[in-house]
Amino acid sequence: MNNTSLLIGKANNKNIRHEISCNINNSIANHENILVFSDNVSYYSDFLRKLNEEEYNTYILNLKDSSHSNGFNPFILPYKYYKSGKKDKAVEMLESIGHEICKEKNSNSDPFWENSATSYFTTLALILFKEGSYDEINLGSIQTMLTLGEKEFEDTNLIKKYFSTLDIMDPIYVFGSQVIYSPSETRASIISVLKQKLNLYCTKEILLNNLCNNEIDLSILNNKTAIFIIGDTKYNGISNILINQIFNQNKEFSYYIDKIEKLNSITELENMIDNNEKIFITSSSKQEISDIYGNNLINNINYVKDAKEEYEILDKCNINLPDTKINKHNYFNIEDFIKKC
Repeated sequence: MNNTSLLIGKANNKNIRHEISCNINNSIANHENILVFSDNVSYYSDFLRKLNEEEYNTYILNLKDSSHSNGFNPFILPYKYYKSGKKDKAVEMLESIGHEICKEKNSNSDPFWENSATSYFTTLALILFKEGSYDEINLGSIQTMLTLGEKEFEDTNLIKKYFSTLDIMDPIYVFGSQVIYSPSETRASIISVLKQKLNLYCTKEILLNNLCNNEIDLSILNNKTAIFIIGDTKYNGISNILINQIFNQNKEFSYYIDKIEKLNSITELENMIDNNEKIFITSSSKQEISDIYGNNLINNINYVKDAKEEYEILDKCNINLPDTKINKHNYFNIEDFIKKC
């Protein structure tokens, strides 16, 4: 665990910014792959020229300003696992995506609804992987399936009609039957929870476009890759998904996570620390981390330091951010599919 560092200090602390920058500089000098999470573009602005000079492949996932972002489709990596025969791995990744999308911030909420929404999300994703075409593998298709699946068809609805064709040991049936055949009020509530979670992303046209594009293709990660995530607390489930998927690719990365408390709990963080990944974390206080991860996480970090309270006003960045590529996307139409069967 010699690679893990935690620096404690409030926002805009000059000493924290300096130490992060020094470590990023060292990573670039050593040609390490890097991922930087922050809630502003300052690190991207500071290092883009140097990264270009060092011939890095540099990407930015800008959740704060979707009009200046590269695209990241969280389904592509598990879809490629699915199609290559590694279906168990694909299912694990889909459950992880669903968990991040459906996660409740209120720790006192009933986990039944989150867990059930996650299971139904995974069900719809598996149907999509099995029956959809490559250009339909995206979050918009899940939203479309969720809506059209409830449409009346013959003596039932479309999604139940599809389930009637499945073997009861089919993973799709196993994941979805609890929701599909639950009492109508319970089922309606689960679907409502999932719709609410998906609407956060699917009602934002440019954000959804970015989550259907796949410029940040984790299935073909090259050496000397730099990925910057500009976080937004509303959409940071996507930040977690990207971090989790990079780690699960078994590709060496150095992670710089500035103000980790702005993220929901990162599912793979403890595994990343146990795996001796190089991780540099900052937080406003130890209590912030303990509230999210518990005390054991801090005990497992090798280097913990309190930064002196010295503050700066961050300059506005004049760097030219990439313009988002707007594409027309196709969505899986379960109604057309069922009627053709």
